[in-house]
Amino acid sequence: MSYVERDSVSGEIKGVYRQLQSGYAEEELPDNHPDVVAFLAPKPIPPNGSNIDNAERKTLAMALALADVGGLTRAQIKALYKAKYDSLP
Repeated sequence: MSYVERDSVSGEIKGVYRQLQSGYAEEELPDNHPDVVAFLAPKPIPPNGSNIDNAERKTLAMALALADVGGLTRAQIKALYKAKYDSLP
């Protein structure tokens, strides 16, 4: 399970934590919840071919670590990311 912090305006997740963060990340979601998976999804590599930065690498590592804990397999997470980013204009 993960504790999430949401943007007060958009409602989108802006932080995922392993432990309760009193006052700002108190909503508990399963690690395979679509909102958690989407937040942890790696960002697509920009069209100019530049490399992803360290923050994006850490995000991918976190998503794969969550897969190891339970819920979705690595292959399922990669398939979700691919479907998401292949559908972008």
